[in-house]
Amino acid sequence: MPEGGEDGGQGRSRGGRAARGRRGGGTGAAVSGGRAQPAGPNEGLAGYPDRPLPRAVPAPVSPAFLVEHRTALDGKTIRVRGVVVGFVGGETGAGDAQPQPRLVLAGTADRDRDKNYDVPVLLGEGARAGAFKEGETVVITGVVSASRFAVAVRRTRD
Repeated sequence: MPEGGEDGGQGRSRGGRAARGRRGGGTGAAVSGGRAQPAGPNEGLAGYPDRPLPRAVPAPVSPAFLVEHRTALDGKTIRVRGVVVGFVGGETGAGDAQPQPRLVLAGTADRDRDKNYDVPVLLGEGARAGAFKEGETVVITGVVSASRFAVAVRRTRD
């Protein structure tokens, strides 16, 4: 959680409970009734702020703004500006199955950044690794898909 956040820097979540334990990093899910359920209240982004939108939304938004307003932005088309810190998929050989191409945007490329503020961007069919370079700052338009536990952006064709 950023310093001086919604809780005044006291390490508390929206409900006033202390935000303890590990933040993100693992799936921590169990299956109940055929649906995956989070293992605890602080899995994924649950321990991070999830605020309503302010009157004026910046354009483009930062990855941190997107994470901290994730459910308010769910289903909305936004522009996000960030540093490319990773890329997965897009390069296939004959008969190879690959995940949907995606890149990861962050507010900074610093190795010690809080990686829970990194935002995956699903690029869609035909995207290739050569189109994006790690360390490059990009602005991407896409539709937000979010819950209190996670957020991602699905790039739309500009």
